[in-house]
Parts: sequence; structure tokens; C-alpha cells
Amino acid sequence: MATQTVVAAVCAAAEENAARPATVSGQRNAAVRLCDDRLAEFYVRRAAAAARRLPPELGAKAFLLGLGAGCEDAPRLRDDPLLGPLLRRVESDQQRTRRRESFGQPTVRGRADLAQHFFVSAALTALAGAVAADAAGLAKETDDAQRGSGFSFADLAADRAGVRFAEHVLAGKLDLDRLARSFAVADFVPEINDLPEGLKWDDFTARYGTPGDERFRRQMAEIARRLEALPGYKDERRGGTQDGRMQNEKCKMQNENCRLQIGARSPCCHLPSEICHLKSEIP
Repeated sequence: MATQTVVAAVCAAAEENAARPATVSGQRNAAVRLCDDRLAEFYVRRAAAAARRLPPELGAKAFLLGLGAGCEDAPRLRDDPLLGPLLRRVESDQQRTRRRESFGQPTVRGRADLAQHFFVSAALTALAGAVAADAAGLAKETDDAQRGSGFSFADLAADRAGVRFAEHVLAGKLDLDRLARSFAVADFVPEINDLPEGLKWDDFTARYGTPGDERFRRQMAEIARRLEALPGYKDERRGGTQDGRMQNEKCKMQNENCRLQIGARSPCCHLPSEICHLKSEIP
């Protein structure tokens, strides 16, 4: 299947990178082992190069799904109601173990967790649509606020970046050839260092209320503003005015408010039943 072709390209890239020396002395332009954001960029470029050789009707979706599966770093995702069937179908447990042995630690904006948020959100968008992917990200942070590491607007920024990235790829506004040549993290994911993180439930609700609260909406509008300013999305083929795009963001927030019941115990409970039991065609 097409998605497996992209996953295989990521695996091959991981093995190639792991075989490189950590440092090279006395050799100009010698290939050294990549890490951090450069490693994430390497994987995205190789995934895009593999996807652009697929039939046009399969390439974009296979790229996003294969990148999400090939860069997965959380075993629990294999039991996720949306991503689990995809992950198990395109990669066996044995294949996953082999990939992880050479995978390294790609990051986004210097953080491995943000790389996972970006890649998983992009894959979810390809699988279930932007509204479902946005709702899943918000549900995850809500659950973290109640019983985990705390609500993180930095995580949400990486989620929204992954969704935006996927939307542009699927709409043909981001060309796979371009991504294969020059994908750079800083072009598609905003700065996150000053965004609030680690907010436990009481602190979160005191400062931001719920997703329908104007205080929360202002913080999300700031994330949307940062996304709009990124160079990766400033493409002459991109249509619509800024006001129109901001209205789309507002509509997404309203959809989330309808779907999310803040305070529910399980993140899956925040998603509509037709999304939780989605049966999607996987290329």
C-alpha cells in the first residue's frame, strides 16, 4: 500500500542516518549523523520524496499518514481508536522495533514531544479531518490538565501546526517536490517558548475558563496569528484573505466547543461517536 512505501522510506532514512559517524574531522561536506530538528527535517524530506513518486491521487495522503506512522514514538498510540488500525496495518511490532533501534530523536523546535504532536496531528487530519484532529489535541491537553503533566499551549501550537501543514498538503498548496527539497521546521511550526504550559486543572480554569471563554480564545488567536506569519504558508497559490482565514479558525473553535465537554474523564469521550468509530480508506 502507498502508506507503507512512505513508512519504508522513513525507516531507510533512519538506518542511513544511524550508520553515519557522529563527527567527521578533516573532511569537508562529509555527511554526519543528524539529530534534533535537522533529523525531523531529514525524515520529512525523505517521506515527501517517496510520496511524490506515488500516483498523484495517493501521494499527499500517503505522505501524511506514512510520516505519522514512521515517526510514531508512543506505543500506546497503537491502541488509539483512530490511529491504532493504521499503525498496526502499515508496520508490524517487529518492524517497529527495528525502526526504533535506529530512529534517533527528531525534535520540533528543540523538543521531541512537539515532534510527536506535529506528526500525529498531521496524520489525524489526513485520516479524519481537521476538526477531529483539533478536537483530539484539545481533549488530550484537557486530560493532561486533570491527571497528567498539565495543559500545554505549546503542545496545542504544535498540534495546530500539524493540522495546518496537513490541510495545505492535502489542498495542493504545499508541493511534495518543494517539501522534499527544502522542508524546514521553522517554516511551519511557530515559536513556543513563551506559551503557558504545565497548567493543572484548577490553575487552567482560573486563568482560561473553558474553550468557550474569551481568555482561552485570545490565547488560541495568538497561536493562529503565529501560524499565519510563518514563511512556509506564504505561497502565492494560497487563496483567501486573512479575515477569511481567521473566520475559519473561529468556526473550528465553535465546532470544538460543540464536541468537547470539558471535564470528561476520557479523551476519547470528547470526540463524536462517528469519529471514534471512523472507518477510513487508507491508501
